[in-house]
Amino acid sequence: MLIRRVLRSLHCHPCWIRSAIALGTIAAASDRAIAQNITLDGSLGLAKTLTGPNYVIPQSAGQTVGSNLFHSFGKFSLNAGEVAGFSSAANIQNILSRVTGGSPSLINGSIFTDQPVNFFLINPSGIYFGPKAQLNVGSATRGSFVATTLDALVWADGSQFSATNPGGSSSLLTMVGDPSGFISSQLPKPIVGSASTLKVSENQTLLLLGGDVSWKGGLLQARSGRVELAGVAEPGTVKLNVEGNRWRLKFLDSVVQADISLTNQAAIDVSSQGSGAIQLSGRQVTFSDESKVSANTLGNRNGQGIFIQAVRLTIQGGSQVSATTTGKGKGGIIDINVSDSVELIGTSADGQKPSKLASDVKDAGGDAGNVKITTRQLLVRDGARISASGSGTGQGGSINVYATDRVELSGTAPSDRRPSGLSVQTSRGNGKAGNLTITTRKLTIRNGAEVSAATFGAGFGGNVEVNASELVELIGTSGNGKLRSRLFAGTGNPADVIRDGDGSPSDSSNLPAFSTGDGGSLTVKTQLLTVRDRGQISVGSQGLGKAGELEIDSGSILLDNGATLNAQTVSGDGGNIRLRVQDLLLLRRNSNLSTTAGTAKAGGDGGNVDINAKFIVAVPSENSDITANAFQGRGGSINITTSSIFGSQLRSRPTSQSDITASSEFGVDGTVQINTLDVDPSRGLATLPAELVDASGLVAQTCPASGSNVASSFTVTGSGGLPDNPSETRTSNAVWTDWRQAAPASTHSQKDVAIQSNLTKEPVEAQGWVKNDRGEVVLTAAVPYYSHRFGLTTAKCYVP
Repeated sequence: MLIRRVLRSLHCHPCWIRSAIALGTIAAASDRAIAQNITLDGSLGLAKTLTGPNYVIPQSAGQTVGSNLFHSFGKFSLNAGEVAGFSSAANIQNILSRVTGGSPSLINGSIFTDQPVNFFLINPSGIYFGPKAQLNVGSATRGSFVATTLDALVWADGSQFSATNPGGSSSLLTMVGDPSGFISSQLPKPIVGSASTLKVSENQTLLLLGGDVSWKGGLLQARSGRVELAGVAEPGTVKLNVEGNRWRLKFLDSVVQADISLTNQAAIDVSSQGSGAIQLSGRQVTFSDESKVSANTLGNRNGQGIFIQAVRLTIQGGSQVSATTTGKGKGGIIDINVSDSVELIGTSADGQKPSKLASDVKDAGGDAGNVKITTRQLLVRDGARISASGSGTGQGGSINVYATDRVELSGTAPSDRRPSGLSVQTSRGNGKAGNLTITTRKLTIRNGAEVSAATFGAGFGGNVEVNASELVELIGTSGNGKLRSRLFAGTGNPADVIRDGDGSPSDSSNLPAFSTGDGGSLTVKTQLLTVRDRGQISVGSQGLGKAGELEIDSGSILLDNGATLNAQTVSGDGGNIRLRVQDLLLLRRNSNLSTTAGTAKAGGDGGNVDINAKFIVAVPSENSDITANAFQGRGGSINITTSSIFGSQLRSRPTSQSDITASSEFGVDGTVQINTLDVDPSRGLATLPAELVDASGLVAQTCPASGSNVASSFTVTGSGGLPDNPSETRTSNAVWTDWRQAAPASTHSQKDVAIQSNLTKEPVEAQGWVKNDRGEVVLTAAVPYYSHRFGLTTAKCYVP
């Protein structure tokens, strides 16, 4: 029996299965069982069992209030091939049907209306749609379909059309106009579709509100209209707003939501000439097995887009959420508001289609919409993508990510050709790429993943801005070592454009041989930037266009094991790099910072490097370089302001050591200016003294001659190497001292001595000190006169 098979495929709760089996057993008993699929419960008229397979449900079977027609059923189900036909007068706008008998509605046939009306189906016991389910409701002027498993529809005055309390105190006479919401006093039951295709007329709304809402295969479609799915996990109230033909849910903050899932290539589609919108509201929203959510703009009208509100969102198995424009209208936006986590995982089973969020322009004049993600953490891995691209005259969309905790991008597709990541790009045409902004606490890019803004054609590349309050780290490469983990804003090689909106290889025959657009800028602000194991941050150019600008503001920057910060070009002018580092810039193990131009032995002037860091450290033998070189053009300029440079030497040409160079192989060398208060970088790594200073050798061994006006002195500048007092410990900084010859030796008997000073009114250097009555040491301009004897025995003073 079909009903039994449908329920098994939907993995229903045992109590639901028992109900379905009971219905299936009755249906199998005789042909008369079919007639029992739809019954009138008698609450709005006579109780009656309708006869199928073509069920005729006239207006007289219910009650009419103004433009609303109310029906009340004991049972409402349809087998394959059956039709429930609702007739009504031309003035009826809404047909509102409730099911009160306590059994779920199993819809595997067709619901039909003979007038352009909106159709509401309420069954608190659950609603299931089979593979043969169809909607033939209304028209393009009016024809929305709303199905819910909440208890009742509510009007603004509080009146309720309830399926759990059909004999309640509310009067139908007060239920005038459109309902304003839904209410449930119990846990709502699921709404499930199994390979079901439900379509409403163009510009209309398809709305499903239940407990868990799941669609396994099939299609939910409202061309240029609105599809909304929502799940509620506990009793509560949900508001309902209407704008023209669009019905829209509004959730109170107190409502706990249930799960929504699309699996087995299920699809939601509002694509058409424009203005289509999709809204999904749930706790865990999951798209699996190449499922698709599409709000594409195919004509001149602007799209609205896709809106997802959830606790967690998972897109996996090659599933895709897209708002693409192929016409002149602007594409819709993708707005993801998820309180805990957004996770995109992997590709389709064959590895060809990435799990993806995409806002694209395909060979069109319309601009792409933007992608906005607000969450606690965003995780993109194993070849999944978030993209906004352009391939026409329209401008590509922008991507804005706000993740309060972290953003982590990891790995590649199984083929190792397609990196996981976030990207904005433009290829064919001269449209400008959009911008990409990430605001988070911690950004991690590892194992060949990327964040990029690139142009592969004549359009300008987009900009990338990263604001990570704690950490940005780029680590490693893809499994085959060909793809670096990278942050990139520049111009790319058109041969690298392999991704269309569905993740399939692009047709590169219409692409230019070289990209001619200029690269965008890349800005990173963080407390700690770590790039290691061939990770890369780049604003380079692989085409004819100019490289972009790289600006980093960080507490410390650590580059290790082949890490790169570059604004290099293949043939154009190198870009510029500006680093503001509060503490340490460390280069280790063949890492480099470069604005070299013409790496293909071509023209182009080297770019500029501007570094302001407290310390710059490299190991001389590890070949970690700072370069602004050129091949045929002029070398760039390097301007460094620092307290100290350790281990890196200024050289005229690159060597196998750690270098600072601004040379040109066949052109004019560039310039290097280093502003430092401490170490000359040409000295290389600073050498600290191996032995302590002998303080005794710095103290005069004689007493001054009697009446001599020349006194010994001991002056300390700085605090390193020499202590302020011979009895104190030393500190580590370098020091400059002024040596003075000691006076000739003579012998004196101890007696009261008054040392006179020829004081002037001008300030002089302190010559002595006294201790006042508060125990404080006070410096004096003259050696103080002591009225008492020192109590010392006679001593001879001499110079050895």
